[in-house]
Amino acid sequence: MSDSEEAVVMKKKKQRQPRNPIAGVKDDLDSLIQKFSESGTVRYENFSSAWKQKKLSMIQSGRQDQQEAREFLEDVFRLAVVYYLPPNNFQVRTGGLYLMFGLFNTQFCIPPVKFRMTLQMWKDALDYQKEAHSQQHYDIDFVFHSLKALSAFQFVASETEMYLKGSNRRNIMQDVPNHVSDEVSKIDAIFTKDHVRQLSAVDYQYQQLKIALAGPNAKKPDIALAVIQDSLIDSLNSTIQQHQDRINKMRKRDMGEEGRRQEQLENSDDEEEEEVG
Repeated sequence: MSDSEEAVVMKKKKQRQPRNPIAGVKDDLDSLIQKFSESGTVRYENFSSAWKQKKLSMIQSGRQDQQEAREFLEDVFRLAVVYYLPPNNFQVRTGGLYLMFGLFNTQFCIPPVKFRMTLQMWKDALDYQKEAHSQQHYDIDFVFHSLKALSAFQFVASETEMYLKGSNRRNIMQDVPNHVSDEVSKIDAIFTKDHVRQLSAVDYQYQQLKIALAGPNAKKPDIALAVIQDSLIDSLNSTIQQHQDRINKMRKRDMGEEGRRQEQLENSDDEEEEEVG
């Protein structure tokens, strides 16, 4: 194959790269925050001027439907929150807060997309807010409390979703953070078959003790001693099995989709090589 033919093949392969809807967005946000930082002030009017120059109120335009717009904004919101958090300096964090305010109030999604905040992220946000308030930066106070009043923050255990809805989202297991994956594995480690059998034995002894307390001729415990449900162990077994079935089903589905995408890509490569040949 000649150099020119190889160049044609490589060009076609590059064109087949998966579309990234937020490509270039980070550069625009970096440029906005840098311009605001260069102003040397934390007044909102300076940020608003830079925002209008970038025309970022139109950032959501061009999305085909609500689902695509929501997925796009979720990615953009994750980028925006980074500016608002440590280890960025006070000026950059202020720009991040104003950016979040602008993005939230110009979105078209119903219900609106929110900013995911973990406990540590929220603590950092409150520390920053206390510092801003002590320095009498009332613009920052107003924007922060406005976002709170609009319920713009979603308090979560993880920065990214554990389980994703929709078949066209990214691979589920790739989006699960490491610490969440560890928690899922801990569930399997705690509720082993041996542990469940021991719980079943303890529950049986507990039920027999309640029957004995009810009287010599009692066949079932007194209703006054019904503190826990009678079928607790069966319910626990059923819940664990459903959890395992759901995880296995998601993994099989993702592996199947990945296999089909890989096969389609290989077939496409073969067809292009035949065309060039």
